[in-house]
Amino acid sequence: MGFATLRSASSSASSSGEKGDIRDRNKLVCTVKDFRPDRIINLAAATGAHRPRANIDSFDTNMAGIKNVIAAADSVNTVGRTIFVSSLLVCRHGYIPKTDTEFNANTSYGQSKAAGEMIIRNAGTRAGEWVIARPGSVWGPWFESPY
Repeated sequence: MGFATLRSASSSASSSGEKGDIRDRNKLVCTVKDFRPDRIINLAAATGAHRPRANIDSFDTNMAGIKNVIAAADSVNTVGRTIFVSSLLVCRHGYIPKTDTEFNANTSYGQSKAAGEMIIRNAGTRAGEWVIARPGSVWGPWFESPY
């Protein structure tokens, strides 16, 4: 549910980082304004395939967080592309959608990721291009439990 900033290896500036929570719009916008990235990759998410009966509101990071990432990207004129990582679980296991906007989630987590995708598509962002990726799992430093 956090965010981190990193300078590229080719950057002349020293490496730096900033931890935060994408639900904190003000801090996220301030961080993006200070950093002035040319790309944003949003991997932050509330996960929960292991809690299938959870209420969709418990996955607010996947919706309000997306709105905040869009607002932060729109706050600068440097972002050329934003990559949003969604989930295969926007459709139930085994379901093959006919279009990229057809969803068939059978968990609140999947529904929250589908809602996040629609927020992205309907945002009308000024911050360049956007891409939605739907991997099965994402592993990294703050990964807590597998699906």
